[in-house]
Amino acid sequence: MSSSPRSIGKILFSCLIVATSGAAVSTGRASPRLAVYVATDGDDRNDGSAPARGTDGKGPVRTITRAQSIVRSLRAKTSDRGVDVLLAGGTYVLSQPLRLGPEDSGAPNAPVTYRAEPGASVTLSGGSPVGPWHAGSSGEWIAALDLHASAGICPTQLFVGNQRRGRPRLPSSGTFEMGSAFPTPAGGAAVVDRFTVKAGDLPVGFHPDAATEIVIIDAWTASRLWLARYDKGSRQIDLRGDFIGHGVQREFRAGLPYYIENAPTRQLAPGTWQCDPQSRSIRYQPIPGETPGTLKAVVPRLSQLLVIGGSVAAPVHDVAFRDIAFAHGAWAVPTEGWAAMQAEVGLSAALELANCHDVLLSGITVEHTGANGIGIRANCAHVAITGSHLHDLGGGGISVGSFQRKPMLGSAWTAGDVAKGETTDIQIVGNDIYGLGRIQHAAAGVLSGQASHVRIAENRISDLYYSGISMGWVWNDGPSLSHDNSVTGNAIDHYGQGMMSDFGGIYTLGRQEGTVVSDNRLSNGNARDYGGWGIYADQGSSGIRFEQNVISSTSHAGIFVHMPGKLSFARDMIVNVGEAGIRCSASSNSVVHFENESVRLAENITAVQHCESPSISFAALKVVRDGKTTVLGKPLGSTAFVTGDR
Repeated sequence: MSSSPRSIGKILFSCLIVATSGAAVSTGRASPRLAVYVATDGDDRNDGSAPARGTDGKGPVRTITRAQSIVRSLRAKTSDRGVDVLLAGGTYVLSQPLRLGPEDSGAPNAPVTYRAEPGASVTLSGGSPVGPWHAGSSGEWIAALDLHASAGICPTQLFVGNQRRGRPRLPSSGTFEMGSAFPTPAGGAAVVDRFTVKAGDLPVGFHPDAATEIVIIDAWTASRLWLARYDKGSRQIDLRGDFIGHGVQREFRAGLPYYIENAPTRQLAPGTWQCDPQSRSIRYQPIPGETPGTLKAVVPRLSQLLVIGGSVAAPVHDVAFRDIAFAHGAWAVPTEGWAAMQAEVGLSAALELANCHDVLLSGITVEHTGANGIGIRANCAHVAITGSHLHDLGGGGISVGSFQRKPMLGSAWTAGDVAKGETTDIQIVGNDIYGLGRIQHAAAGVLSGQASHVRIAENRISDLYYSGISMGWVWNDGPSLSHDNSVTGNAIDHYGQGMMSDFGGIYTLGRQEGTVVSDNRLSNGNARDYGGWGIYADQGSSGIRFEQNVISSTSHAGIFVHMPGKLSFARDMIVNVGEAGIRCSASSNSVVHFENESVRLAENITAVQHCESPSISFAALKVVRDGKTTVLGKPLGSTAFVTGDR
């Protein structure tokens, strides 16, 4: 990835934040830093000037919002001094999202940092504790819920002892398949608001209520709708909400997978729960070893926990968050249902950044959310997420950039030749991102849309149902704001997991000039029906160099190039895949070259599939089967392979 003034500025900013992590450190020309102390047993009448309570109002404050107001006052008086907001250990329950605007900014040599005190465990929670519990029927426990703030609407998530607990589900694991669909009327729209159930799938007496949801899985989409009605005589289910399908296939069809969540039930399975809005209570069936007196349960209340956002003219800048956990982000199905055209694009995040620059998130944790973990939106630059943990998320891990795109080749951006609000110079390095897609199954680990100079490096991404890293987001080889990015040294494991189809451990789409994808390890990608690929260079992928990636144990091809532009592959290794080593689908604009690639395959697996196009060339493709090596070559412009045994 080429360097730029912004890239260099980001490096300097990161170094400065490291140097100023103490409460009163002087570096270079920077003045000594100030400190504001926060503690769960503090008092917002204090001035925050000391970690322990003293006299004359000195001592820690109790809330982070009070600390924020003190920081504003300090910065207004001494703009050349950075400030550390130091949080003592404990859980801080947020009454509203923590919002940072331009007035909360620091300066290049004097950033504002929110961080845990050394050695302390700090959580900012958007949830409310549940309890006390009392015994109900059939071994269940019951607790009252305060639904006043949610207008009487029940929560959709419960966490017990730091673990996610599910609502009643049919079937309890896996999926049903649609029995039959209703035909599209002549000249009309596809019928996607009803279908019939296979005989014997639903239990006798099944009936939905207003809070019953249904999830329909269609290749690369997972629509979550409302189940409005069930007729046991005809076995017809009626739905409410907008089903999206998977692009070219937008109608229901027999065999389409689905499952039902939160249907009314008298008997809960162990570890499941249900909310009753009429009695404003929650009932829970404990698992062995849990006791009412020690049960720690939380329901999320806030959908956003941290919002950093200014405007194009007045961005937020020079702020950092260190060693803080953000937990319990709420999400509810909209009235019209939830259905994204791909990769859960448009899904909100617990931590949202927009119109900002020089922002650092280091050593943080984002956990137990209903939607995405972190969203870095339009007009952000010099943003780094390093050494952090994102897990147990309803959606994906980190989403970068905007997702506007040209509708067709040759058309202009809505704001001229270059779209406004460009996102650039983003560092996503050394993070653990796992346990994703718990509600929106088609979410990616890291999703980078229209953004440039994005570095995604040395991350560990695992346990998700769709692509590990997804980049690009223009459906052709036309101009794009996605360029000069790098994806290096990442380990992506256990993706797909038989839930979704048509994905890659690393997925690219559209032109991305100057982009490098190298030294990544992709393993255990398994699709439900088709398309469990390692590297998936989809439509229009162009300007990308793939090097020295290791791909193993995928249900389908190790590398799949589909209608690409200009691409090069070198020294990648493919081991133990289930469909083919390399699969191709070229267009008239494709120019793809493979050099010194290596595939180790079982006897029944094809080395190269559908790569006869004259626009695809191979040099020294090494194929190893049962200890025997064969070298294949195919010059550009040829449809035939040349074979040489070794």
